[in-house]
Amino acid sequence: ASLFEKKILSAASTIIVTNEGTKNFYHREYGEKISEKIIVIHNSVLPNAKNPRISTPWAEKKKEPYTIIFTGRVSWPQLGAIKNLVQAVNGMDETKILFKLYSPMPKEHLNNIGIFESQKVQFSFAPPQDMPKVQGEADILFLPLSWHTQSQAIIDTATPGKLTDYLIAGRPILVHAPASSFLIKYARENNFAAVVAEENIESLRSSIRKLISDEKFARELVDNAQKTFARNHDANKNSKIFAGIFRRN
Repeated sequence: ASLFEKKILSAASTIIVTNEGTKNFYHREYGEKISEKIIVIHNSVLPNAKNPRISTPWAEKKKEPYTIIFTGRVSWPQLGAIKNLVQAVNGMDETKILFKLYSPMPKEHLNNIGIFESQKVQFSFAPPQDMPKVQGEADILFLPLSWHTQSQAIIDTATPGKLTDYLIAGRPILVHAPASSFLIKYARENNFAAVVAEENIESLRSSIRKLISDEKFARELVDNAQKTFARNHDANKNSKIFAGIFRRN
């Protein structure tokens, strides 16, 4: 990037990024001329292809053990935040909580990077086509980004692809990420998730307790998540924006 990025961006007629955080990053790095060429098209999916039919409303489903679910690969951008959740869940003796980590990575690899199963932490696997059903069975969907990583710029500009799926899953989201990240800012501005923007285990536990005990709060987050999806992440809308770029150029 240090060798070629500015040259590529300078030569481009249009630059597409997936969020305002990335646009702001390029503005700071390369100035107004490049920033003016940037168009934001959010990560998108077709709602009919991803949105599960939830047979049991979230408020009626709640029963112990309450299930926190993460789906996807685990690598350096998520690792520290996932370890924080494991520590938080393992220490919640007063509430029956189960963290289910759905990942294509084998158990041996997860153990090698410091994540282990316990009575409250369970590894699982499901094919991609089953993810909407898996996500729809959660009491809480966990969306992590980590601190002290090899690239703060990536953390600060990321909107993980699974966010789009989470927004239409009909379940409350818990975001655990640095305060500097665009993900935290986006969640707060649209009020679609409970947010823990510090590496504080007790704050994580408090957010989990609130999500499973405060039905009004959780329902408001779910409603706002689906509104956010409809506004920014529907592929039916975003594909037209994308096609319009080529008609214009």
